[in-house]
Amino acid sequence: MKYYLYHIFPKDMKGNILSPLKGLKEINSDLYSTKKTKYSGRKRIRKLKIKKLNCRWDDVLFFSAVHPSKINQALLDAGLPKNRYHALIKKSYQVDVDCLDPSKAVVFWYRSWNKILSRYVYQYISDKQIDWFNPKDMDKYSVIPDKTKKAFRKRIKNNEMLLLFEYVPHILYNGSIDVSNKDKVSIVELD
Repeated sequence: MKYYLYHIFPKDMKGNILSPLKGLKEINSDLYSTKKTKYSGRKRIRKLKIKKLNCRWDDVLFFSAVHPSKINQALLDAGLPKNRYHALIKKSYQVDVDCLDPSKAVVFWYRSWNKILSRYVYQYISDKQIDWFNPKDMDKYSVIPDKTKKAFRKRIKNNEMLLLFEYVPHILYNGSIDVSNKDKVSIVELD
């Protein structure tokens, strides 16, 4: 059976290499400056250490095993009003898990984010939050937790910024992906 991970298609991507935030700094400094603004007010997160990968938060690509149509449906089920439909995922890369070097991929379980933010003072993510990525466990990774759905409802009700993958297991990859490999990478477009 084939397994896939998803990464929201960057509207302003140039070239065929999907790179982590820090990698963009070397490739395209203007794009890097634009992309890092999503951490406005949360700059320290970019410096979080991921000990299993011996790197930092901004050294990795972020993937989800949850198909983007399921995220969109969860947002609609949570009551996303039409004036916020721009938040829906329109296009994503679908990446065959065979593209990943397993020694560079982990799962961030997002179990207790508040403990990460306070107890560890943005220094590192505990190994209790991180497991090595195993394609055989894709069923565990591809579920939208109830906590996510609850967060969607709360954020929509309070008109707060939506975090589309809040509490969803993140697949963190310390590397880049060549998206020109059409046998392993495709684009999923959603209505």
